[in-house]
Amino acid sequence: MAETGNQRNLTKGEKTKYRLARAMKECMKTTSVENITVKQITEKCELTRQTFYRNFLDKYDLINWYFDKLLAKSFEHMGQGKTVYDALVKKFTYIQEEQKFFSAAFRYDEQNSLRQHDFDSGFL
Repeated sequence: MAETGNQRNLTKGEKTKYRLARAMKECMKTTSVENITVKQITEKCELTRQTFYRNFLDKYDLINWYFDKLLAKSFEHMGQGKTVYDALVKKFTYIQEEQKFFSAAFRYDEQNSLRQHDFDSGFL
């Protein structure tokens, strides 16, 4: 997960967001994004719905937040390369570790989708 290695540097709020993201990823293993509920996410990580909504507008906001974190972290990995090739290998290896998340998140293509967020952010 994107916070690995820097867990000590995270604020309590960031740790909560990552707990919610881990729970979302667990739910994505068995349930399509459109069928995952906030209740399922919060039960999985033993947080309240109030805590969820204090941090995110909805499950799509959570997915988009986590995507942005993964993207930033992938660029950090890229910066650790000694050559362009090495940098790209590091970046895409990191992204590949999150393959299940990307696969599930990009499968949903309706309102507030990750695909739309990615397009609006200018990453595509």
